[in-house]
Amino acid sequence: MDGRSDELQLRKQESMVLYEKLSNIKEFRRNMKDELALLLHLTINLLQMRFVHSIFIYVACQYAFGLCLTIHHLLSTFDKRNLLKYGSFVGIDIFVLINLWTVIVKYNEITWFIHTLRGMVIPIDKDIVGEIKYKRIMFTRMLVKFIVLVDYGLALAAALGIFLSPEYFNSKNYLPVWIRKNFINYSEYILFFIHLTIFPVALALVSLSIALMYCVLTSVSQLTLINIVIKGICHSSIHPDERYDSELFQSIVLQKLKICVMIHQICIRMSLYGAEILYSSIISFSTGAVILGGSLLVEFYTNDPYQGNHEYFAIVCFALSGLLTASLYVTSGQLLKDQSEKIYDLLVSLPWYYMNEENKRIYSIFLRRAFIPISLTNNLIEINLVLLVRIVKSIYSIAALLFQFVRGTSSGIVQ
Repeated sequence: MDGRSDELQLRKQESMVLYEKLSNIKEFRRNMKDELALLLHLTINLLQMRFVHSIFIYVACQYAFGLCLTIHHLLSTFDKRNLLKYGSFVGIDIFVLINLWTVIVKYNEITWFIHTLRGMVIPIDKDIVGEIKYKRIMFTRMLVKFIVLVDYGLALAAALGIFLSPEYFNSKNYLPVWIRKNFINYSEYILFFIHLTIFPVALALVSLSIALMYCVLTSVSQLTLINIVIKGICHSSIHPDERYDSELFQSIVLQKLKICVMIHQICIRMSLYGAEILYSSIISFSTGAVILGGSLLVEFYTNDPYQGNHEYFAIVCFALSGLLTASLYVTSGQLLKDQSEKIYDLLVSLPWYYMNEENKRIYSIFLRRAFIPISLTNNLIEINLVLLVRIVKSIYSIAALLFQFVRGTSSGIVQ
């Protein structure tokens, strides 16, 4: 009996590492450091300050007014030269407004979602996932943090390039032109103030992608935890012939299955909430990305890179920042789906024949739920790498049309 008791005690100690963490989950969360929290403090959390939120609203109204003025001017004149001169910034303004209003309108929902997600997740440490797996997770998080900071830096560099080239961008943006035409005694400080609004725009362009990447990486860590627990569901030192009749084995399997189902259900709920919050934003961003790509191509076609360094530098940085932002969007969705698909693959390969009837019933329910991978999707679109390919294909098609239009217009102007 003593030998049997020692074996039972050993098996209990082996399976108690995760359960001890779960029993003191509040203390566990409080002691764990969030390596990605810096990303939120630099972006979306800034809107908690009332004056920053007010600045965003003003900038959005300014860009909306400028866009309406530009569209009215282009429609009233219907001149190809004006279209080439101001048309590129119409697309840029549309993309900026999509990001600005999404941040403003969805801010409360996004912050609620992040707060709820952080309160529901189980932190990851090397005692749970193992030292090797933990180092891989930390490396992935540090890599994402580096990419996000580069994206942030490119957006600020683009804003700085625009700020250092006031005359060029004031001539390409119709709002300063309209002010100069209609207000003879205008002050240059007004144009300077309008020029400063590019910096809140840079913050808005990266805020959504960073918030989404933070939520997805947090969810991926939970799915990684599920995969680790699934791998060890039927792992035991008990002889295979004795597992079916072993109460200890079946109770441990039951506990692990319940943990997996619980975490998986949390991930499903949070993905549904996230998709609902981002429903309109996903569609708007995809459309805006195509418009932005076409607008930047027009600017590249019509702008001489040797005429000015600052404006060309700003355009390149803006394009790279937009590309990185789009990559963060689609990569986050693809990471979530890929990690979720591993759950089904691991469940299929699980030696379920060692389980008793109750565990088999839970296992079959879990298997059916895991068949459909967790993803950020709605009725029209899904965030994954396929979306990026579609956006690039659309921009390529538009590029061919724009090239012909710019070349034909330029030759007509010369004649």
